[in-house]
Amino acid sequence: DLMSIIQFSSYKKIILVGHSHFFRHLFKMHLSDSFKEENPQIHRDLTSDVLHNCSIIRATIDFNMQKKYRRIWKPAVTSVRLMFGSRFAGKNKHKPFISNVSSKGQKTNTKHWLKDEDVSNCQGCGVKFGLFQRHHCRHCGGIFCENCSSYRIPVVKHGFTSPVRVCLKCYKDLSQN
Repeated sequence: DLMSIIQFSSYKKIILVGHSHFFRHLFKMHLSDSFKEENPQIHRDLTSDVLHNCSIIRATIDFNMQKKYRRIWKPAVTSVRLMFGSRFAGKNKHKPFISNVSSKGQKTNTKHWLKDEDVSNCQGCGVKFGLFQRHHCRHCGGIFCENCSSYRIPVVKHGFTSPVRVCLKCYKDLSQN
């Protein structure tokens, strides 16, 4: 089972390459109910439309949150983002999107986040980004490398009640309050 391989892999991030049919099936089985409720159009597109060739999707899988699919409990995909200009083929052409549901099913605010394509260097140390090295600070929305955004703290202002990734400056600011 693919999800077992991903769950027990020693890697934090895994790149899956596949056909649109593969991804449609994956999303049919694993999109969390809260994602479906908060993003009904995106849910329909992910489970029925065709992605352009060479599309890149970033998805978060929560192995602690389970979803029932055909009487079997499966890990849940809690957020999905089309990356680097990827889009659906045909009539449903979307801009890249970020779901606004946290892994706990809570509504979160990501509108203040900078766009990945607008930032090529870490805003903390200035290191140039590769393909998948950038991370958003959940508080200020800035884009940082792994080292500069390795701090974790709840950001209740934006709907994150569990500790989430933030930059050093925001960590210090939030820790003092």
